[in-house]
Amino acid sequence: MVEQKNKEDAFDEFMEMIFESWTWARLNALERERFISWMNWMRNDTQVKHFRGNHSQRWTQMNDLYHMFLEGCGYKPSGWRGE
Repeated sequence: MVEQKNKEDAFDEFMEMIFESWTWARLNALERERFISWMNWMRNDTQVKHFRGNHSQRWTQMNDLYHMFLEGCGYKPSGWRGE
């Protein structure tokens, strides 16, 4: 039987992965601060549960948000902000 990951751990695990990524290394301090602030607001919003479902579903939602954020920062798959 496949072990299911705890859905409550998805946010912290995702953010840890992002902080280690090459795209994160190319964001400036203000962009990083904005993304962290935005994600923390979404995680702690008392009115709406922004991240729902199991671990995998939550991971997918957060990955989509990070991708949209990078697109807003002008992300390109290769050569983005240097080598």
